[in-house]
Amino acid sequence: MVDVVSDLKNSALPPGAGGAVRSTISQRRLRALIRQGRAAASRRDWGEAAGFYGRVVRASPSLHAIQVQLGHAYKELGDFDRAGRSYHAALRLTPADDDVHLQIGHLEKLKGNLKEAAAYYAKAAELNPDNTNAPVEYYALAPKLGLPPLRSSPAADAQGLAKTYEEGGRQSPAVVPVPVQRKPATDIRLPDGCPRAEQNWGTVTDTDQEFPDSGPRPKVLFVSDSLGTPIHARGIFHYSVALAEILRNMGFEITLVVQKSPGYGLERGTINNKKRLSSASLDSYQLGEIYRYFNDNLFSFEWDHKNKYFQAIVNRWPAIIRTSQRVYEAIVKRYGFLVNHPPNRIDIISAKGNHLRKFDRFWYIDRFYSTAMSRAGNDLDPVGISAVGYDLVIMDTPHYLRIKNIHHSRIFTVVHDLIPLNDAYYEQRWRWAFLGKMRATLAGRGNLIFVSEYSRSLFHALFPKYKSRRQLVLYPSIPRDWMERAIPANPRAKSTYIATVTRDRVAQRREQIRVRATRLADNPDTRAKLIKQLEASLPSWNGSLPYFTTVTSDEPRKNIGILCKIAPEFVGRANFVVIGQVDGNRYMNHEPEIYPNLHFTGYLDDNRKVNVIRHSMGMIFPSFAEGFGIPIVEGALFGVPVICSNLAVFHEITCNSALYFEPGSSDQLAYRINEVLSNPTMCAESARRLREAVLGRFSQQSMQRRLQQTLTELGIRICQPMLG
Repeated sequence: MVDVVSDLKNSALPPGAGGAVRSTISQRRLRALIRQGRAAASRRDWGEAAGFYGRVVRASPSLHAIQVQLGHAYKELGDFDRAGRSYHAALRLTPADDDVHLQIGHLEKLKGNLKEAAAYYAKAAELNPDNTNAPVEYYALAPKLGLPPLRSSPAADAQGLAKTYEEGGRQSPAVVPVPVQRKPATDIRLPDGCPRAEQNWGTVTDTDQEFPDSGPRPKVLFVSDSLGTPIHARGIFHYSVALAEILRNMGFEITLVVQKSPGYGLERGTINNKKRLSSASLDSYQLGEIYRYFNDNLFSFEWDHKNKYFQAIVNRWPAIIRTSQRVYEAIVKRYGFLVNHPPNRIDIISAKGNHLRKFDRFWYIDRFYSTAMSRAGNDLDPVGISAVGYDLVIMDTPHYLRIKNIHHSRIFTVVHDLIPLNDAYYEQRWRWAFLGKMRATLAGRGNLIFVSEYSRSLFHALFPKYKSRRQLVLYPSIPRDWMERAIPANPRAKSTYIATVTRDRVAQRREQIRVRATRLADNPDTRAKLIKQLEASLPSWNGSLPYFTTVTSDEPRKNIGILCKIAPEFVGRANFVVIGQVDGNRYMNHEPEIYPNLHFTGYLDDNRKVNVIRHSMGMIFPSFAEGFGIPIVEGALFGVPVICSNLAVFHEITCNSALYFEPGSSDQLAYRINEVLSNPTMCAESARRLREAVLGRFSQQSMQRRLQQTLTELGIRICQPMLG
């Protein structure tokens, strides 16, 4: 996006009827409306800007500069038709204005009309040889359309520019910093001999451009229940964290939508009483509440409304409720609070809230994600959210939302997998809610991001008629802090976490044997003898053995039970460590004492997780179905052998450098584990090859190049140079 608010040029009105004010708005009021419009544009409130500028052009349609500003506002709102009418109205007033031709070219490019865009760029370059933006945009389209070179100009030699872009490879010309040369700006002269405008709005210099090289950063609205609520960290969480890092590398100002739950933050009724506080103090208060929410809570929601009579109406007449919700939300805005997030404002941050540091602002919205889930489960109206003032919307998974006030070409939704639609273990209401999210996503007609080619092919198999504007595959990338620690462990080094497990397991085993004896014997004397027998006969945890790691969540498709089947076979030879929020006692049939080499860690922060994976003998990932498989990348990153299910997506990730087994066969898994234990040298070599492949394919640089190319094609200006 270039020159969203361009310089206000000379706009003297021609004499006669065309210069007369067509309404009763006074000249003084007209100047005030222009000031208000420019103020709204400077804070990127494009809806208000369009309203103010629209009143001005209705009163005085001959104001060429304000017609251009109105076109900019409509373009930012995604209303390309109105933007085009405003730009062409300005063009009729000043046919020789190169900047208007340039802006129309940008608009046609956003609409996908590349030939028309190139024609306007060429005309702009012809009208003003000193306008360097026009040839830059022209030569960005030239290779795709087979366009002839422009004639040489003082600003740039056409052949030289063409050569520059040929040498640039994939790097888009829109990313190359280009000096903007403009005619000196002067005051706008209003009709009927109005005096010179006041300095705070009438005189605009080059420093007033919306996107100079040192100007404001483009803004992205990031919608993520994985990051905006304290849900257990899963694969989506890590994908989204890396995506946020990449957007920051590209110069975006990122606003994360965070749920405001009851008992946290200022309520609607109390916010007015706090207005005597400064905005900085209010931000500090709300930031403290946001971090407290992540420290001591978990995300939850209710499918049904607490009022059973209202729920009965929802079940019987959902269409009536949908209509009333749409009307209500048009009148009453959902309570939200925009919170600035300056660095180092919060002194102590827990591991669960550490990812929040990556965001510039939070949109703290009351019951946002929980309401969306409840409505999806009840087939009600999707929750509406306005993206006014944002250049881009990213949803890290399909959400039951209706994104308003932004063109659908600037909405991107990440599709990780479609497992809820074909997993037999999913409850009906969860399946229905997921289908509702997909319907809402596809109805938004935005762009789709897939985490693998496998996910994309599965999507097209299930939704063959849907054609999105853009589709791209962005593999999950490795977060920066993991890359910094991605050093294979010294073979002689031991995990400090496993050392603590060894100490804790002694007391745990004693308690487990006591519980088992109590269950089997009522007599105290008999129970005491049984405890001694069990302590002598049951093997204990041996922390000196090599161990295999798996990172998982508590879902049937994760196939955790297969580890319980094979663990007894490796007692005294290898241990198994399961990382994640998993009810291990349930998988061990509430008899953990007979699984002495199987350990469930529960949630681990990244530091302890890295410590466990780095020193393991191998990473096991036995899932029945996945959209990608981030634990495979995590294991490969530290150079440990990967043993995974024989799934197409896992072959795509590992480039056939892993050890595969059928997920339903415990015998095949045991065979692969024995292979690693008996021939570690050979397996270490395949692990080394896999690590090199992972570092090359799943780096943030690779992901950023793909995303940057797509955003540049949309006309979104990238502030920072590409990594790598």
